[in-house]
Amino acid sequence: MVLDGGDFIPGEEDTLRVEKADLMLRAMETMRYDAVGIGELELINGLRFLARAAERLPLVCANLKLPPALAAKIPVVRWLDRHGLRIAVTGYVDPLLYYTWPGAFQRSADSLTVTDPVLAVGEVVREVRKDADLVMVLAHGSDEQVRAWLQEVPGVDVVVPGHEPRRARQVVRVGDTYLIEAGPRSRCVGDLRLEMKDDGTIAGFGYRLWDLKKQRGIADLRLDAVVKEFQARYGLKR
Repeated sequence: MVLDGGDFIPGEEDTLRVEKADLMLRAMETMRYDAVGIGELELINGLRFLARAAERLPLVCANLKLPPALAAKIPVVRWLDRHGLRIAVTGYVDPLLYYTWPGAFQRSADSLTVTDPVLAVGEVVREVRKDADLVMVLAHGSDEQVRAWLQEVPGVDVVVPGHEPRRARQVVRVGDTYLIEAGPRSRCVGDLRLEMKDDGTIAGFGYRLWDLKKQRGIADLRLDAVVKEFQARYGLKR
């Protein structure tokens, strides 16, 4: 599975923010993600951007209250079938990260509400745990906040965090949960491989980490073409 924890577009200080956001949507669509979390950077771009993103990417979030038409495109859980396993993927964004942005309350009005992530994720995990072989959460919050809610929400097998983990590390165990920390701002890609027992429990795992800054070029020619076209249009160097 290919997963992302959110904040996949530039911040407001980027002069090409709108254009780069569209580039990221096109690029990530090419990469065929299985589930994509939502961060505060996506939320501050408003409902129109979320609607466009939901048309291209398999967004998921448990703690957003959205207009019905958009809510139908951003489910609270996505079900995936891989290697004979039934996998439930949910996600959340820390409300504090969103509401501390200037103008967030005015921007939200009654059309967008970010609710308590512990209550929302806890409810989803309790429900899907009945039928899922694996439960995964795309957690968009600080390292401390992720570890805190894990103490209150049992039954999560894997957490993929967003919002700039402080450094790239190996997989961290928090109780029975595997916490992947691939480093800040999508610089690294982590590859987690789980070994499952016949009873559905995790017997062991393997983990690899790639630093994209050290890679020579982009292996996917379709993605390379998208990036080169963008660079040529705006006079950017690789």
